[in-house]
Amino acid sequence: MKLPIQEYQTWWRATGLLVAVSLAGCGDDAQITEPEPMERIEPADISGVWDFTEVLVRSALVAACRDTGSFSFGATASFLSGEGEQVGTCGGVIGEFPNDRIFRLQNVAVDDSAISFEVESGCRYRGSIFAGPPVRMEGESACSINFDGNWVAFRGAPVASLDLLPDSVEVVFGETVFPLPVLVSQTGARVFKRPLTWTTSDAAVATVTDSGEVQGAGTGTAVVAVAVESLGAQINIASRFVDFVSVEVGQFHSCGISTDGFVYCWGVNDAGQVSSMPSVAPCLGVRCHRAPSRVAEVPQFVSVSAGFRNTCGVVTGGVVYCWGVNDAGQLGNGSSIIASDVPVAVSGGLVFSSVSVGTNHVCGVVMGGSVYCWGFNFDGELGTGSTESRNVPTKVTSSEVFVSVTGGERHTCGLTVNAMAYCWGFNFDGQLGADDSTFQSAVPLAVAGGLTLAGVSAGRLHTCGLATDGKTYCWGANRDGQLAQDSIGFSLAPLQVATAPDFSSITAAGRHTCGLTADGTAFCWGRGAEGQLGDAQTVERRTPVMVRGGLKFTSLSAGGSHTCGQATDGFLYCWGSNADGELGDNTLNSRTVPTKVVGQTGT
Repeated sequence: MKLPIQEYQTWWRATGLLVAVSLAGCGDDAQITEPEPMERIEPADISGVWDFTEVLVRSALVAACRDTGSFSFGATASFLSGEGEQVGTCGGVIGEFPNDRIFRLQNVAVDDSAISFEVESGCRYRGSIFAGPPVRMEGESACSINFDGNWVAFRGAPVASLDLLPDSVEVVFGETVFPLPVLVSQTGARVFKRPLTWTTSDAAVATVTDSGEVQGAGTGTAVVAVAVESLGAQINIASRFVDFVSVEVGQFHSCGISTDGFVYCWGVNDAGQVSSMPSVAPCLGVRCHRAPSRVAEVPQFVSVSAGFRNTCGVVTGGVVYCWGVNDAGQLGNGSSIIASDVPVAVSGGLVFSSVSVGTNHVCGVVMGGSVYCWGFNFDGELGTGSTESRNVPTKVTSSEVFVSVTGGERHTCGLTVNAMAYCWGFNFDGQLGADDSTFQSAVPLAVAGGLTLAGVSAGRLHTCGLATDGKTYCWGANRDGQLAQDSIGFSLAPLQVATAPDFSSITAAGRHTCGLTADGTAFCWGRGAEGQLGDAQTVERRTPVMVRGGLKFTSLSAGGSHTCGQATDGFLYCWGSNADGELGDNTLNSRTVPTKVVGQTGT
């Protein structure tokens, strides 16, 4: 949407009624053309579906939003309630972004033909009900983020066309997906909240609920169909089992590489960081996948890394592909698109050996040992000598030859061919480990202590390194015990985790840390409130505790508030927070012990 600086003028047509909104200067001065007086209808008549259009403007001229959707009001003996769904676009000086959402209507009240209600996202609506013709509701809206506007709603119109997206999808056994029915009215507007009828051609392969929830029930193919009024559409479902060779964990999602080289992800999918398959199951109000979902087909992946709202992977031949949000150039392809739910190749023609995704930035090691980074750079986490964000790979300012790199929340660390660690970016808690109180560094700083390291892992505000003798050292924030130290809040330099056994690998996370011994025993320490330590408890631990369940692991990866690993039996297991489906067990139940990811052969 293109928005003039001095004046907003938006016109929309719905069911034959033209409404004009002229907004001069800012939203606080919004003026709406008053409708001619009409007979009002009784409160009992509001039950049912209403199709609405609204325009919202932020008072500081930052953005304006135009949304279309449907409200569905229901009456009980004592109160009114409802649900809503919309599609929309916001635009202005901050750029353009989608405003699609599903919501509940709260505190619905009708008094003398005046209506008011709230939506759970913090918006309040008030208006009047008119008998017409045509019958309509009309009024004002205000949102907690300083958006004010006007809305109009009409009784639900007949559906003119129906489509079901995508045309086909592959699911793993036990995976739940939500094909997206697209209903369009005769005016060309998206509409929702119509009664839909769902059927499946083979319930032994794929089942479907009355709400359109499709679940893989076996192996094979089936057709799932949906009908509304006299219209119909269908989608082809292929259900299969999957076997994994690795797993990597982000802040609120997880990803694994299958034996045939595909990437499967699960968890939050609000920016397409999991997959392109529509995911309308609300997880704390956002869209998610609760089981592994295959990422759109690209060449064979050899490694994958999950961050906050991004995922990247290296394919055979060394090309890096990224998907998810792109508000700071995290896709690395030089584009200005908001996000991509399919992998896009990073620009520059570089050949990468590895890639690591931080919270809002990405770094990778190229052949020859140089490190290139792109994305958000407010604290110098790209290591380019400046704090300018980059939307294409940019070389880190260093002559060192690196063998690996790891991205944290707002800092990055790398390990050189000489087994020395360097870190750059945000340093408020000492996460750079340089024994320096510098607030940030836009160039790599050597980690203090002269340690000879075999590995390094950057967490949210802390970093840990594994020495060549198996000893573990950590530095940075310790407010949750993630450094395994008793009485300090942070450390500017590496401190040995004296209570830890010798590890063969370590992984630093949001506010906890985990290590794996040579015999496959897993230990974790730090914050445990969500069960991420895997010790069947939800308490903080300042010394390493053994992960329960009797499993032996070949690899571990720790994320925001959860942990995953591949066991010696070949299966992936996850534990910790599951509010966004990041454990992949097709539930939203958090777990305090390892729980098997669904869809794997033999599950």
